Amino acid sequence: VVNLQYGLAANLMSELDIQTFDKLYQPNFDLKNDFENLAALVGNLDCVISPVSAIMTFAASCGTPTLSYYTHVTDRALCENKENVWFSNAWLRNNKIFLFDEKTKHQMIQRISHEVETFLSNVS
Repeated sequence: VVNLQYGLAANLMSELDIQTFDKLYQPNFDLKNDFENLAALVGNLDCVISPVSAIMTFAASCGTPTLSYYTHVTDRALCENKENVWFSNAWLRNNKIFLFDEKTKHQMIQRISHEVETFLSNVS
């Protein structure tokens, strides 16, 4: 598992957060500004899971399957609703955006877990 989050403030992290991040691969380049290395890394990943953010669009545009999550889609005219569970974006063909609220957060996590399990079974 690769950490693609930049700018973590260690002083704001709990001991559990620190222990968790120690188990992740931490790239040794600037994830925010080194686009060449980021593209090389992301292009070689099997899948990226992220909130709706810059890394979501970057990974999807690199052709890497991307699963994203958010509380709403700001411009539904740009997205196609899939079974009232997730949205796809015409410009990011490799991306699924799962929507959730406080009541459906657990279901969204289960859906993403299922997507990852399905993806992994097809990769093997």
